[in-house]
Amino acid sequence: TLEADRLQFTPCIPADWKSFLLHYRHRETFYHITVTRAGPGCGVVSVTVDDFLQSDGVVHLVDDHREHLVEIKIG
Repeated sequence: TLEADRLQFTPCIPADWKSFLLHYRHRETFYHITVTRAGPGCGVVSVTVDDFLQSDGVVHLVDDHREHLVEIKIG
C-alpha cells in the first residue's frame, strides 16, 4: 500500500514460495525489495532498508536518486 511517501506491505504468498524479488521505482530512486518467508503465516516480521531495521515496519520513500535494498521477512 502506498500512502504519500510510505510503502507498507501485507504480502500473502503461496506456501511453497520461499521468497520473491520486486523492483519499485519512486520518482528517480529504485528500491530492490526481497520478501522472504521466515516462518508460517503471512504477517510481516521485519522490514530493513539498507540494513537498517524499520521499527514501524514501513519503507519510507525518499527521492535521492540512489538504489536501496529492502528486505521484508514474513511468517
